[in-house]
Amino acid sequence: MAPAVRIGAVGGPGRAPGPCALLLAAVALLAGCGATREDFVRLESAGADQHAQVRQEVAALRQSFEQLSSAVRQLRADFDARLDEVNNRVGIVESLMRDNEQMFQRFQRRLQESQQRQQETEEGLEEQAPSDTGRASRERPAGSARGDSAGAPGDPGGRSRAGTGGASEIDLYNGALNDYQAGRFDLALAGFREYLRLYPDGTSPDNAQFWVGRIHLDEEQYDAAIREFERLLASYPETDKAAQATFYLGNANRGLGNKERARAYYREVIERYPASQESQLARRELDR
Repeated sequence: MAPAVRIGAVGGPGRAPGPCALLLAAVALLAGCGATREDFVRLESAGADQHAQVRQEVAALRQSFEQLSSAVRQLRADFDARLDEVNNRVGIVESLMRDNEQMFQRFQRRLQESQQRQQETEEGLEEQAPSDTGRASRERPAGSARGDSAGAPGDPGGRSRAGTGGASEIDLYNGALNDYQAGRFDLALAGFREYLRLYPDGTSPDNAQFWVGRIHLDEEQYDAAIREFERLLASYPETDKAAQATFYLGNANRGLGNKERARAYYREVIERYPASQESQLARRELDR
């Protein structure tokens, strides 16, 4: 009598027998039943077919996994690109808002300083010639009274005209900003450069210099962008645009393929301007 074969024991306790276990069990059964050589050949062929089918299934699973991984990588790349675009637009809007606030504060401060100087001058004149106050008041030209200085050279309110009838300081600056927002980069660049030429000691030369660099960065003129941002930081070390300029120096170097230099600028943003929004953006760049 042929020995009994425990098929369940081949696969181990509690486990379903695999193809190899089934094959071994079948061989044992055939051996116990006096099977012929043809039976073993048929059994071996069936086992080979099963192995081939398993290999095909594994290959199909591997291909599906690779396709899924590729799709995930593409989705992540698209997400990063869109996130970069969103951050770029948000950065532009915030820069414009900061510019408007800074322009208002700086013009207001200059106006107050001018009014203070004018008041001190008039008080000094009154102390020197108290008897001539009435006559001086009657002879004062129209438009020269306090608070009526619009149009005078060096007007702190920004309404004075450049030498040949050009736009006022604030009009020239805002016109360049409007051109930038509308995508007229050539006109914006010319406007900011003209502002820097006419008003080097004006209220916002640092901001104008910043936008010159930003325009070159938007145009993917990375070498020029690096020069302009470096000029900004060297000429105006206390500028409110320092964090942004340093971050964009990183972006410009990244555009040139200078990855290590770009990462150095991102780390500088984090270290020197930890409370800025650019610090958060720099951290994300370093995590890539």
